[in-house]
Amino acid sequence: MTDRTPHQVIEHLGVDIPTKAFKDALADALVAKLTPIGSEIARLQKDPGYVDGILQAGAERARALAQPRLAFIQQCVGLR
Repeated sequence: MTDRTPHQVIEHLGVDIPTKAFKDALADALVAKLTPIGSEIARLQKDPGYVDGILQAGAERARALAQPRLAFIQQCVGLR
């Protein structure tokens, strides 16, 4: 959950770390990693128009990419 390698974690926490101390350190790392994600989700939920706009723009781009291929396939199988 951090940028540390397992070896660096062992060096930082020690080899004989009690389980509770390891769990506490892991919980702190998880909270630090997940808090920004939760904040971003909360921000996006407050502005559904922004999310809808992104989805609509993505759908339009996908449709523009797919249309020529779909027309070609329809022609190949005799639907056009």
